[in-house]
Amino acid sequence: MKIKVKHLKEKMELEVADDGTVGVLKELVAARTNIPVENQRLVLQGKQLGDNAAALAAVGVKEKSVLMVTGSTAEEAFEAAIKPLLTQAALREEETKKEAAAFCELPQHAKVLAAGPPENPEVVGDATIGGIPLPTESGTGVPYLRDLIDARKARIRMRLVILENTLVIASESGQQKVPLSNVERVTSEPITTDGGKHKGYCVVTLHMGQQKMHLYWFPVQYLENMKQYFLSFKF
Repeated sequence: MKIKVKHLKEKMELEVADDGTVGVLKELVAARTNIPVENQRLVLQGKQLGDNAAALAAVGVKEKSVLMVTGSTAEEAFEAAIKPLLTQAALREEETKKEAAAFCELPQHAKVLAAGPPENPEVVGDATIGGIPLPTESGTGVPYLRDLIDARKARIRMRLVILENTLVIASESGQQKVPLSNVERVTSEPITTDGGKHKGYCVVTLHMGQQKMHLYWFPVQYLENMKQYFLSFKF
């Protein structure tokens, strides 16, 4: 038998067996509309045909019947499902930017960042490209990074003496030693006070209980590698 099915502005003519089922009809509709069977709302004279196993004749479908179908295609269903996630991600990204801006605008950080970055001879190529291992000292093989700035605006040299479980921060006025295992986590904030001129640098914060150590103008390219060193002491 031949029937008609309305979908949006289209009216399609379908041919189904007299002893066919609702499920078979929905498969024919899916082939024409790209609406998956499980997403279809098939209606005949105001009544939804929900039982896919039901015979067409049993639910009132006959020659020249006119039905209506609504529902989302797989692509539309995916977009509907992912849109809230994308919106949330965008909101989180915006919130992160605001938090970063607020971090760098705090007086304690702004005064250190105001002088701009020191010349850092350890930066390799494009400073925004991450995943580069920290340089190592000749002879000892100790990972290090020089020409960072501390909270006192002093130029410092950072050394990760792995075999001694020690982070050494040295400046002209002396040095400070911190057990690597004392560092609970490492966070970083992009530098936003310079209008985006120095995207290859960030402010690294070492969290040690109630204490925090800030390392200013840390090259982004070494960030992940440094985090891995601290993470290795957590296992």
